[in-house]
Amino acid sequence: MRNNTIVLDRSAFERMVFAATAYQTAVNEVLATITTEQPSKKDEWINTKEAQQITGISKEKLSRMARLGECEARRVGSDWRFPRSKVEDMSFIHVNNTAESR
Repeated sequence: MRNNTIVLDRSAFERMVFAATAYQTAVNEVLATITTEQPSKKDEWINTKEAQQITGISKEKLSRMARLGECEARRVGSDWRFPRSKVEDMSFIHVNNTAESR
């Protein structure tokens, strides 16, 4: 019968224990964050219809602005998404300085 014993010096053992402990701590922190933090309404991205209802800007104009890069938006499928918090205070619209663009 073979003896499958691994011999570690104290330093190697301590490094392994430290690494395992650090890994477990990191995993626990991530799990705690995932299970306790819910995104706030301010962090969500809303569709064109919702942005239109908040701003009064037509859906067509919002889509055109998004397509031309005149506002902060992300394309999701066939629709655009806008950051709710910025739509609510209208800061999602990029104001271009015509003097700088020449």
